[in-house]
Amino acid sequence: YKVLKGDLARSLRLNSNRFGIEIELAARLSRLQARIIEIPTQYNPRTKDEGKKITTADGLAAIFHILRYNIFDTQPFRSGSRLARYELRPRLRTLAVFVFFAALVIRLGFVFQWFETVYGYAPLLDARSYDDWAKTIVDGHFLRDKAFYQSPLYPYWLAGIYKFFGHDLQIVAIIQAGLGALTCAILSVVTTRSFGIWAGALAGLLATLYRPLIFYTAPAMKETLALFLLTLLMLFVTKALNKKRKRDFVYAGLSLGLATLSRGNALLLWPVIGLFVFFACGRNRKSLARFAAFSLAVSLTILPATLHNYVVSHDFVLLNYTGGFNFFLGSSSTTTGSNAYPPEISTEPKQEELDITRIAEKQTGRQLKPSEVSQFWFQRGLRYIEQNPMHQFAALLNKTLYFWNDFEQPDNYDINFISSEMPTLLQWPLFSFG
Repeated sequence: YKVLKGDLARSLRLNSNRFGIEIELAARLSRLQARIIEIPTQYNPRTKDEGKKITTADGLAAIFHILRYNIFDTQPFRSGSRLARYELRPRLRTLAVFVFFAALVIRLGFVFQWFETVYGYAPLLDARSYDDWAKTIVDGHFLRDKAFYQSPLYPYWLAGIYKFFGHDLQIVAIIQAGLGALTCAILSVVTTRSFGIWAGALAGLLATLYRPLIFYTAPAMKETLALFLLTLLMLFVTKALNKKRKRDFVYAGLSLGLATLSRGNALLLWPVIGLFVFFACGRNRKSLARFAAFSLAVSLTILPATLHNYVVSHDFVLLNYTGGFNFFLGSSSTTTGSNAYPPEISTEPKQEELDITRIAEKQTGRQLKPSEVSQFWFQRGLRYIEQNPMHQFAALLNKTLYFWNDFEQPDNYDINFISSEMPTLLQWPLFSFG
């Protein structure tokens, strides 16, 4: 007790001095199941003088504190301290396991219902494109004939599943249900370590019962994998900023690199995490070395995609070349703030790639490299913004309203229609965004 007392005094968040600091220490030590030899007197934290002998009333007060810290207190030790981590570990493990299995049961239930609908074995748009691409990889065509148009990680991950289990979309959905459940558990862990056990429990509950997260475990879409990798990134970043170990920064970099290969816009988190590193760890050489380790891990993870694009197209494309066209979709005459395509371009990914290349080459009068196709559509979007700023402002306002409301914009699948018309657990009173 005397050995721990100094560390306790530095790490505890004391809520009251009414009964003296010793009772607070005793109550908190009881959470650690430590053996308290004796507490002969009260202790005045201001004068450091011993007070009167402990009475029955003081003993009852100590019992009250012990009950409070065991039942109600969410974070009895200051976050990040050694004792805080030790004290939270049993409850955190219990919470994570409970969230994982609760989320898994719900997601597996939806998966089995999904394959009883017309959508189960008939993937649409992006899902069909990923499925066809994965089957091509399994057949031995590991490289594309040109630079990646869609994000590459998910089709290769899908091909790995097909290689081991055969072409079975239901197996894919079951594995994604496990990934989705892990995402919920990791989210509860990260939230607990940052804000306390009750916040972590609430985060786990929201993620477990969040309708879009449940839905996207079933189709062969990249959302579940991408979100799992981003949540894993949060876990390693919080560990890295807390413990300041280089290996945690490397793990965070690998997570961000893989997330970027799944969703290219995740790369925007790179400089944001860099700012966190320098503000949390100090602006010094050690922080620079940590960020360098993180950046190296990110770079090496996305390097295979860049090399693939250069080898097959002799063109520098960092990840894929759909970025310019995606920018145009949000900055054109057909833009309303929702998911609207120009009438001359197909929404089916393989035909879309052919259409945007054909139109770009027709208007420029020459054959274009993939990066030039992307640049063509990006410049076309910029010109439209310059010529129609008010329309673009109105579209941006609509996007903001759509983002913050309850309606899920249909993309590949109409989750609103499926939730209301298909007999699945999506009809339950689940959580949604707005």
